[in-house]
Amino acid sequence: MGFSQTEIEKDKMLDLSPEELQKRVRERMGMSLNNGHKQKVVPMKEVESMIEQGGNMSVPRYILDAVEQVEAGVP
Repeated sequence: MGFSQTEIEKDKMLDLSPEELQKRVRERMGMSLNNGHKQKVVPMKEVESMIEQGGNMSVPRYILDAVEQVEAGVP
């Protein structure tokens, strides 16, 4: 998840401002957390229709179960 010595030297990371370095670290972390894919936040009321339309998304089963229970009025 970190930067290689080659990247540090090539991109002159030691010369970056703290803000720019922090930005690059956040970008790298985001890429590793999402395998390089961007996230899209979708309102729960749209999840079912996205699934029906073949939306490319990954929702853990326990979350879908919880949503179904809430919609059914199960405490």
